[in-house]
Amino acid sequence: MKDIIESISHFQGELVYNLNHHREKFLHLEHDLGKAVKTLNLSTYLRCCGAAKTKGYPLVHLFYAMLLLPFLNKTFTALWRHFFFLEHLRARKDTYYRALKYQGIHWRALISRLCLKAIASVEPVPLREKLLIADDTINPKRGKRIELTSYVRDHTHGRTVLGMSHLVLSYFDGKSLFPLDFSIHTSSKRPKESFSKAMDGRTVASKRRKEAFRKKTDLLIEMVQRAWNHGVDACFVLFDSWFASPKLIRAVYGIGYEVICQLKRNNFRYLYQGQSYTLKRLYREVAQEEMHYLPALDLYTCALIVEIPDFHTVTLVFSKSKKATRWVVFLSTDTSVTGQQIIETYAKRWAIELFFKDCKQLLHFGREQNQDFDAILAHHSLVFIRYILLAYILRVKGIYSVVGTLFEKLADQILERTYARRVMDYFKLLLCLSIEILSLKIPREKVSQLLQLIDYLVESKLQIPPTIVCET
Repeated sequence: MKDIIESISHFQGELVYNLNHHREKFLHLEHDLGKAVKTLNLSTYLRCCGAAKTKGYPLVHLFYAMLLLPFLNKTFTALWRHFFFLEHLRARKDTYYRALKYQGIHWRALISRLCLKAIASVEPVPLREKLLIADDTINPKRGKRIELTSYVRDHTHGRTVLGMSHLVLSYFDGKSLFPLDFSIHTSSKRPKESFSKAMDGRTVASKRRKEAFRKKTDLLIEMVQRAWNHGVDACFVLFDSWFASPKLIRAVYGIGYEVICQLKRNNFRYLYQGQSYTLKRLYREVAQEEMHYLPALDLYTCALIVEIPDFHTVTLVFSKSKKATRWVVFLSTDTSVTGQQIIETYAKRWAIELFFKDCKQLLHFGREQNQDFDAILAHHSLVFIRYILLAYILRVKGIYSVVGTLFEKLADQILERTYARRVMDYFKLLLCLSIEILSLKIPREKVSQLLQLIDYLVESKLQIPPTIVCET
């Protein structure tokens, strides 16, 4: 009996080796997702941006596994507990945490390259349709012992929350949105338990930490400048009233892009027909009398050509709905567009709000459980990479919609195929153990060929494409 048990144990180990040997350097992905990863050269860009080690598990393999988590509806701990991941990488918890904290990866360059590749791979659209959209969002946190966590003002809910603020610059062409760049911000109002690690100021990780203390408007100017340097074609840069300042408008226009934004009702003065006006006075004395109804927008609007001191002429569009008493005003540095076109273009800023919603609800944005700033940065970068892949798949298929529907479809397909493989692995294990226990005189080479044939037939039935190479 002991000999039989030892023989079964030995054969079971040999079976596991046979099942995994032909795919130990591969990662199975759903067809569309895997094709997008390969087409956009994600593994190449990861290595070019510093995701490489001299020993241990390749970082590329680890990050591929992390990318799959939302599609399998799994938490981060599933990476070292779940069968689907353990069959590819026998990495433990510390391996993944060390990968996330690795300071040699230039995440900004990776996201930028991936976006530029995706933008260049889709069909072109007219320049007027191409936009850069800037906005920020809050990532609430529960723990106070998180690096650089602080109390930030949530303007959506009108209260202060513990967490971090994220500034995002995205590219939108009327059909697809791609996040080009982002930065994480903290405030001076930090809990006593919050901290910031000391490190070499020349490293990428140290520079990203220093960014967290800088003004968002200054960083937004740098982001727009990087987009211009990378050759991103866009007609307008859109942002809301929080960012609208003469300094930012002048800077973005000086880079080479036009600006459309909503304005604050402050005391800044504009020149109209030789006189100086604030927005309130300009509306009360001029715009209110010249309002006309636009059936296409169901709004009352008035467009005025004014001059910003030390700048040049811009178009101001005052707008008010039928029932509302509150009016809003939009600015465009391009005076050739009509008031209706300005409002319609600014309305496309809503695309970035949908982007934030999908990232938070579907792609695990803000769900990381780590105190280290480098790990938080890595988590959020992976979220944006997931979104880029999904947006690219939709665009290639000619579907111009939010990524939520595609995400659910891919998640269902990956789960279905994962469980199908798992059932077949149990069947093959039972088959081999039965052969061993019954002492059937079947050469083990024939058994291995049979197992490979079963693998081939199952994957063909499931229409699973060839696996994606993750070269060491």
